[in-house]
Order: sequence, then C-alpha cells, then structure tokens
Amino acid sequence: MSDKLNESSGLKESRGVVISNLKAGTEETSAGVVNELGLSYIPKVSRRKFLALLAASASFATAGCSSYRDKGEIIPYNREPVDVIPGISDYYASTCTGCSQACGILIKTREGRPIKVDGNPEHPVNRGKICARGQASILSLYDPERLRQPRRRVGARFSDVSWSDVDNAIIRVLNESVSTGKEIAIIAHTIISPTAKKVLDAFVSTYPTTRVYSYELFSNEMRTAAWRKSYGDGQFPLIRWEKAKIILALESDFLGTEGNVMEQMRMYALLRDCGNLKDFSRLYVVEGGMSVTGMNADYRIRLRPDAQFELVMSLLNEFVVQKGVSRFARNQRIVSILQEYSLQQFASRHQLDRDVLSRLASDLLDNRAASIVYAGDRLPEPVHIAVNFLNEVLDNAKLYRDEESVLSLVNFATKEDWETLIKNMRAGEVGVVIHYDSNPVYHLPIDFAYAEAIRKVPTVISLVQNENESSANSHWVLPINHDLESWNDFKTRTGLYSLQQPVIYPLYNTRQKEAVLLAWSSGDKSAYREDLYHEYLMKRWEEEVYHELKLEVDFKTFWYGALHDGVVSFKERTGKPPSFKIDSLYDLKPHKSGEGFIVLLSPSYALGDGRFSNNGWLQELPHPVSKVVWDNYAAVAPETASQLGLTSNDLIEIHVDGRVVILPVFIQFGMARDTIAIELGYGRSNAGTIGSGVGVNANVLMSKGNEFSPWIYLGAKVVKVPGRYELVSTLENHVFTGTLDNTMLFNRDIIREGTLEQYIKDPDFLKRGAE
Repeated sequence: MSDKLNESSGLKESRGVVISNLKAGTEETSAGVVNELGLSYIPKVSRRKFLALLAASASFATAGCSSYRDKGEIIPYNREPVDVIPGISDYYASTCTGCSQACGILIKTREGRPIKVDGNPEHPVNRGKICARGQASILSLYDPERLRQPRRRVGARFSDVSWSDVDNAIIRVLNESVSTGKEIAIIAHTIISPTAKKVLDAFVSTYPTTRVYSYELFSNEMRTAAWRKSYGDGQFPLIRWEKAKIILALESDFLGTEGNVMEQMRMYALLRDCGNLKDFSRLYVVEGGMSVTGMNADYRIRLRPDAQFELVMSLLNEFVVQKGVSRFARNQRIVSILQEYSLQQFASRHQLDRDVLSRLASDLLDNRAASIVYAGDRLPEPVHIAVNFLNEVLDNAKLYRDEESVLSLVNFATKEDWETLIKNMRAGEVGVVIHYDSNPVYHLPIDFAYAEAIRKVPTVISLVQNENESSANSHWVLPINHDLESWNDFKTRTGLYSLQQPVIYPLYNTRQKEAVLLAWSSGDKSAYREDLYHEYLMKRWEEEVYHELKLEVDFKTFWYGALHDGVVSFKERTGKPPSFKIDSLYDLKPHKSGEGFIVLLSPSYALGDGRFSNNGWLQELPHPVSKVVWDNYAAVAPETASQLGLTSNDLIEIHVDGRVVILPVFIQFGMARDTIAIELGYGRSNAGTIGSGVGVNANVLMSKGNEFSPWIYLGAKVVKVPGRYELVSTLENHVFTGTLDNTMLFNRDIIREGTLEQYIKDPDFLKRGAE
C-alpha cells in the first residue's frame, strides 16, 4: 500500500496498515497490526468538511497496535495475547464520563482496538442505554488533533518538552509557592471519583496552600441549595419516576438534559405502556422554551420562566387555603402568605387555559403520594423551595428514593470563592494555577475577567486532551489520557461504585491526570510510572471498599469480578430526610414576573457545555427539537417574531445588562411569548479544526451577579440588525394557510383529511383516499 497521492493533499504516502507476520513461517497469519499512518501530516480542513478528518480517525482505528486484557495488564500487540482470535470481538465493561452521571458502558474491541461504545446492560442505572456523547467518545479517542507531547510556552509559541523536564520544573514551582505562602489553585469539573478525590487530598497535604475549585457550566446548585434550606442537610434524593402517576415538570428537561437522562427515560417509560392503560401516567410540562420533555407531554403549558414561582404558589393556595389539604392548612402564617395568590387570577393574567390548570390541580390532588412536581435546574432557589413544600403538601415525599441519594464529593466553588481567587491572582498571591481537565476561560462568566487575571500568575498549567481556550493562556500544556486509556472509579450516588478500565494502551505520550498529580505529590521527579494510578486505585479498593463490604471471597477474586461487571452495588444507609423546615418558606423573597424579553440559556443536547465541539459526529447530530445542525441560534415564538418583524435566519442583537451577542433567529413553535432560548457550548475559539468557529459564543451573556438565576436573564433588549445567516436543518416545517384542498399536497393525495364524524361512521375512509 504505497500508492503516491497528490502532493496537494498534504500526505506524502498512503501507508495505511502493515500486517505483521507474528508466527514464523506462516505468511497467512495476521494476528497483529502496526500503526504506520503519519497523522501529523493530516492537513487542516474546513469544519464543514470534517469527513476528511473522520476518515483519518477511522484509518487510525483500523491501525491500533495494542490490546488489553481485563485482569489489569496492558499487553503490546507485538506479543500475541492468549485467547485473542483475530476477527472476534471482545467486550470490556467501563464507565462513561461524558457528563457527571457516570453511566456504565461496554466497549467493543477488535484486535486490540476499541471500535464501538454501548451501554452496559448489567449496570443498574442506565441498563444498557447510553447517550450520543457516550457513543461518540470513540471518535474522540482517535481524534488526530489530540495533544501528543507535553508543551511549554517559549515566548509566543509552544515547544515540545519531555515529561521528566515537566516533573522537575513543576515540582520546583509548587514547592516555591508553598514556601512563599502563595496559593496553588486546582480548577476542575465535578469530582465524581472517590479515588481521584483522595489524590487531590494527598496533593493538598503535600502542598498545603492548595485549594480546589470545582464548577460546571450547568449544574443543580439551585436545587441542592434549596433542598438544604428546606430540610437542613443532605442531597436531593433520587425519584421513583416509575411510581409517579402524575408528573408536573416546571422548566425541566428531565428526558433531555437534566439528571441521569438514561435512567429517567427508562423509569418514566414504565408507566407509558399502551397495553396497560389502567396504570398509565400523565405528564404536564410548563416551560418557556421547547424541550424534548415538553414534546412528550400530555398537557403542555407555555409560560415564561419568571412566572413559575407564581404558578407554584397559586397551586399551593388552591390546595392548602381553598381545599384545606395537609396539616399546613392550620398554619395561619402559611395561609396568609398563600392568600396573595390565586390560580384563576394567574390563568387570566398569563392567558392560560383554565380548564387545563383545573385538570392539573385535580390530577395532583387525586394522586397524592403518587405524583411528583419537579422544577428544572435552571429555575431560581425560591421556586425549588416552593416546589419542595408543594410535594410535602401532596405527600409526594413517598416517591423519594430514601435508599439512594445523589452524592457530592467536592462542593462547587461559590461566587465569593471565584471573586477571592481572581482578586488574589491580580494581587500576585497565586503562584500556580492547574486547569485539571477544565476550561474556565471559556466557561466562567465574562465579568469575572478570568483570562486577564491568570496573566498575573507566574505558572499556569493545563492538563487536557485537546487544546482549548484555557490551554492557549497557559505556560505548560500537558496531554492526558482519553477515558478509554484510563483507570478510575466513580460514585455518583449512595450504594453504587462504577469502575473504568483502559481498553487500549495510550496512543500518544500522554499520562492519566490523576497519576500526574500523584507523581507531583510525592515530590520526586522520578516517581511516575505507568501503573502508578492503577496500583493506587487497587490499594484504595482493597483497604477501603473491599474492607467495608466484608466479603467472603479474596480481594483478587473480588477485583476481577468488579472489573468484569464494571459496577459494584451494595446497601448503604442514607436515612430519611428530616421534616420540612417551614421557616424556609417564610423567608422567601421571590421575583415577580415582569415585562420585556427574557433570555433562557440551556446546554446543547449534543455538545453539552462545549467540551465535545471537535467531535464531528456530534456536530452533525440534528437538534432533537429544531433539527438544526452545526449551529446554535436564538429560538423565538412566532408571536415574538411577528412583534419584532423577524423571519427565520434574520439576525438579532441581544443586550443583557451591557453584554451583547448577535445570533440568527429560529422561529420555534411552542415557545412562550417574549422568551429567547439560546443553547451554549458553541462559538469556541480554540477547539480544533472541527469545533472552532462553529456557532456563536453566547456564554458572554452570563453574569456572576445575576440575582434571578445564572441561566435566566430578565429585562433583555432585542433588536433586529441587518444581514441574514442560513441555518441548516435536516427537517423543516410550516403552517398551512387557507384550506387544504388548495394545496399541491392535497391534490396529489399526499394529505388526506376528514372529520371525526366521518371516522366514526367509516374508520377505513382514509385508506381509500380521495373519492
């Protein structure tokens, strides 16, 4: 395979794969393959032509040169492993970290190279299902633009360095920071690995001026804060969705982007069996945007996000004051608070269907202890507290899974934490910043001015797989392993551990990020070895997990079994939540719904917070609602578009407290009036050939000091500006105007219509077509 290619292609020679003769004297044997495709020669291509890179990724997948044995040994494929038969697939259980839910996965491998990711049917949470990001993670493994060598900034450029030079230099600056009393800041996403948490603790022990800052672009911090105020302690419990006869979702996309969607979909579907109408559930959705959950609703109500609190309080008035439901009806202070609200007046003020609201109230009342009211993560804390109280009134706490609750290993950094850190950066009191597989330059609200602040820090380190906006502002850029090259464990809820194991030897000169911190924690520049974190993980499991479970089998048997299954389930006491603290309701300071435009920010269904922007599969994935690909946009209701004189693909300028962004318009049916819905995760400036420059960075609208919610902004100003931008959608829709018999679709018998009366008399009339 040595055919010469056109010189303009950027590839000197197509060498592809070379079959090795691993068994002497047997030319027919092809038990091993050797990677000889020079990915460094791949030319830059347009994001619209990512298939060229995809082809290179696929070529690399066929040229993988290593295999993995599921008892903990990485075996190079130039030594033929025992029991491996060419052409026969092997499957390995592991864990996906595409988000913070840690779903179980099965990785399909052929001749030592992973080629497919699916859900693990043995995992009790997702039970064989996996989202698009999990499936697309295989493409990220073979991304030709992954970082391959450690780099150090020299002037305006980066140059390759050795890991030994990195360890020597970084350990020195860490010690200098401690000796001078300067802070070492580790900035990370959600920490869901107990062993990784122990690594961070060991690092802090060695370098005591260290602080860990955890964050997510989208999180459940509002829900968690409200739960603690409502009940005093603990985490929001998991919900028995399969027991909920009535579900009221308030600006919540629990079937699309919030929580463990794989689990919630499965549990929700259990009561949607058309063959069992007696136990069929009913879903009400009240939202300003249009979500996957909203599209699945039996009853859907369009409502601005800032009116959700008033809706909940009006329902409470209906139950507690008007109907005398629950013991709280005897609390005069509660009654006096709720008397300010009325469900009928609320319906009139917001032009809602009173019959639907009455049916909603009746369904909730008739299904006490068998319904759930669920507020979305983006809604402000007062709404969540009011919803907690509403569930108490309706006795819905019985649907909380007391045996399982969400865990938080490291609390999120508060606004005050970030302000203090950035103030210290500017004052020269921070010696080292470590971006621990994170991208705060892109994610943090722009008014923190984080990018400017880190320029005052003498040593900024980024541990990342691919270049990003934060690594571009760093002094050291250190490549880390992909998940499929890594060991780890995860615990996102009580009573459940998930394991992650590598299925391929690291493709490049990368290290696992936990092992990097472990080596630095030792203070010895020669401490790193390839199995450092693997041994650390096994030791913790033997001393802590295995010891606590008190099993009769030996640890080796237990460990191999856990790796085989990918998950360990056990009983763990969580305790029932304490009673509702009524004082939390007394202290509420709600925002009343107002006038003007409201901006609703949400995560991308495909790209999440933007960290998967360079994955072409996900960019090509049509939006589940609009079917738009390769872009974000400002979704508006037809009424809002008419008010502003807009059509789809027009450009609008959105002003939020002095912050401005220009976006193309997408007219979305089902949106609430005067609501502008925008997905984040786009507009990356340093994401790679595929992801850079795709869409618009609407993160600039976020503010550290927004009083309502970090993701909902009131009082926005919207102005139409000159120009148009063509959004690409795989499916378009329009509204028929006039009668159907005037349309080509009707004349060609594509659309057939009739009345209910016709159908009752003759159910088969549609089959015969026009007569």
